[in-house]
Amino acid sequence: MRAPQMNMPDHSIGTSLSKTATGIEGLDEITNGGLPTGRTTLVCGSAGTGKTVLGMEFLIHGILDHGENGVFMAFEETETELAQNVASFGYELEQLQREGKLSLDHVVIERNERRASRAESHALLRPTH
Repeated sequence: MRAPQMNMPDHSIGTSLSKTATGIEGLDEITNGGLPTGRTTLVCGSAGTGKTVLGMEFLIHGILDHGENGVFMAFEETETELAQNVASFGYELEQLQREGKLSLDHVVIERNERRASRAESHALLRPTH
């Protein structure tokens, strides 16, 4: 997603780090401009801490404010549940999907499915470029 970028100082290492604004009130301020541009950001936490809402808001702001398209893969909520949850924030996911701006996918992983070995997992996570 290409949102406004800012070069904000990263005081922990004394260099500038290009940031991409999230459009989420308060988050851009406490992260000194947003998330690192061109890098993967892992958002983790226990159930109910707002990971899904953060990801969805980031995508929606990119779509509405910057003309970007977005893909959201959920492992717990169905598409219907996601739409209901973000409707409380005033967002209409079905409309964004109809317009081809947002793709939602509910991925089901069965507990009895074979777990990938550590080497296979690292190969899957390796950058492609």
